[in-house]
Amino acid sequence: MRHYFTVLIAFLSLFHNGLSQNIQTDQLKWKPASKGTRFLLHASLITNGIVAGVAQGRTQVSENNKWGRRARHPNGNEYWWNPDSSWRNANGSSWFAANFTPFLRDEWHLNQTITTVTTTAQMGIVAILSIDDFKKHKKPKWGKLLLYLLEANAARLLTKRAVLAYYDVF
Repeated sequence: MRHYFTVLIAFLSLFHNGLSQNIQTDQLKWKPASKGTRFLLHASLITNGIVAGVAQGRTQVSENNKWGRRARHPNGNEYWWNPDSSWRNANGSSWFAANFTPFLRDEWHLNQTITTVTTTAQMGIVAILSIDDFKKHKKPKWGKLLLYLLEANAARLLTKRAVLAYYDVF
């Protein structure tokens, strides 16, 4: 959630700086996106939301529903998916592996990395769509910005709920 506020503050400062310094829109050379490009941006926004939702759901299952996880995957490697025993994977690691590749250590770290990367990508896509709207209409479209954020969150939360329901076997 903090990524949303960081991108929103950066986006607001972009509008504030652009409006306070009277930057001409001709100087920025922004070419409006075509309908096909906007469709692809919306599709990638939803796809990133689905991937983030799956990762968040699996993280919560690993933390809170170990028995549901074992029931669905009885032959799973416990050192990989169980955060209580995966700390053993960190022992004996080199300095590089411990600091730069923690997502390879266990499923919890991998899911957290996937969630962070896809949420950041979503906020970048929202920024691109919002800047495109600003360039087309010569003023900020706050309603569309909120709809883009809602679209990103809805895809993530619905998928997360579906993953949690899948592992809720008891």
